[in-house]
Amino acid sequence: MKFCPHCGTQLDDAALFCAGCGNKLEAPQQDTAQAETVQDNPAVNETAGTYNASVVPGNNANANKPAGKNKLLIPIIAGVCALLVIVLAAVVLKLTVFQSWKAPIKQMMKALNAGESEDAEEFIYLSKDMKEYFDDEEEFFETLVLYGFGVEIDDLEDCVEYKIVDHVKLSDDYVDYYSYKIDEGTAYMVEVAMTIDNEDADFEEGSLIFIVGEKDGTYYIFDCDYVDYDAEDEDGSDDSDDTDDADEL
Repeated sequence: MKFCPHCGTQLDDAALFCAGCGNKLEAPQQDTAQAETVQDNPAVNETAGTYNASVVPGNNANANKPAGKNKLLIPIIAGVCALLVIVLAAVVLKLTVFQSWKAPIKQMMKALNAGESEDAEEFIYLSKDMKEYFDDEEEFFETLVLYGFGVEIDDLEDCVEYKIVDHVKLSDDYVDYYSYKIDEGTAYMVEVAMTIDNEDADFEEGSLIFIVGEKDGTYYIFDCDYVDYDAEDEDGSDDSDDTDDADEL
């Protein structure tokens, strides 16, 4: 309740004119602090005076939904990343630690098709006996090509095709007999069919026999011969499987 300042008549709080004297009453003034609070609060619509709960922190009903989905994705993404790391590590391990006996042969054929001998030490290992005749692996490789194919190595650029057709695992006794300095249990006799597309070459098509083995963690070619070799299993079937499970000599 309020009273008219002119005649003292008791009036309702919402009255704009006095019922006793008819004078206009002053509108009630809004508390300044309250007005500033309402003006600065984005939760209150300035025109309609309504309350907007969506802009008040913590009152948005949809705010937590994306976060919940993201929490579910985190372990899935972590699992995929872990799997990729394991696969990559396995590939690197296979290419480094578990190097295949095929590697030096592939390297040699790549060098032949490039017409280069500078990297021969990466796939050829010279024993002490061989070093009495050759200064290094590069000289041995160039001599092997010259006397085996009848041309210089640079004449074989992009001329060589090959296929590994057979391999036989060699016993340690066999390796010791020929004084190959190969780590135990890692020696193979490998037959490689070759074709050379060069009319000047004495060797156009045939087989080469390689003695391949591991030395200090790396596979090398220890010997090579240009004699055809028909490696067969005990039952007479051709063993062209690329696995390490081969007959042992």
